[in-house]
Amino acid sequence: MLDILPIIIVFSIALIVGAGLIFLIERGKRKTGLDQEKYRSKWLEIENTFNINNETTFSMCIIRADSLLDHAMKEKDFIGDSMGERLKNGGHKFSSIDSVWTAHKIRNKIAHESDTKIDARVTRQSLNTFKRALKDLGAI
Repeated sequence: MLDILPIIIVFSIALIVGAGLIFLIERGKRKTGLDQEKYRSKWLEIENTFNINNETTFSMCIIRADSLLDHAMKEKDFIGDSMGERLKNGGHKFSSIDSVWTAHKIRNKIAHESDTKIDARVTRQSLNTFKRALKDLGAI
């Protein structure tokens, strides 16, 4: 009987520590409400797609980054039927709402005007803005 007591104590301590770790992990997820690993992975895909020597990647990266931010806003329960409405209603959540609006307007121009050309500098600025906005929301 005495030989089993240390095993029971070690097992009990392991359970308590394990439960504490699970609690801390879940609490961290609830803090942002977003799956940061999923957003980081998708963000890395966008950044890895951007190629300064390939103009066809510019528009695609901006559209994907805008979409990722919109998805995060929906998950954070921003109010509105469109991204524009969500930005109007939740703009205070961003450190630079004017920059987010500018990047989103560039996305709209790409999506709605077929002759739109975007250069690498504008693409990089837009991507930096979307990244900052995703950080503001706790997505990455």
